[in-house]
Amino acid sequence: MPPDPNLIVHEVFSWVVPGLVIIVLGFPVVRLITRWLEPRPVSPRELSAINGRLERIETAGDSIALEVERISEAQRFSAGLQSEQQSPRLSAPRE
Repeated sequence: MPPDPNLIVHEVFSWVVPGLVIIVLGFPVVRLITRWLEPRPVSPRELSAINGRLERIETAGDSIALEVERISEAQRFSAGLQSEQQSPRLSAPRE
C-alpha cells in the first residue's frame, strides 16, 4: 500500500514551517544579542583619562612599596637593637 501523499505533505510542513519561523524570527534576535554583548569602542578622551588614572595608581604603588621597605628596615634595626640588649653579656675570661 503506497503512503498517503497528504500525510507526507503534512509531515513535511509540520517540520519545515516551524523551522523557517524559528530561523526568520531567531536571526534578528541573535544579531541583537551579539551586538549587545559586543564591546563598545572607547573614545580617545576616555583612554587619556584611564591612562592618567593608571599612572597615578602606579605612582601610588611605588610610593607604598618604598614606605613598606623603610618600615621593614626600621623593624630589622629595632629587632637587632633588642637582641643586643637582651643577650647576656659575656664577661672577660678569668685567668
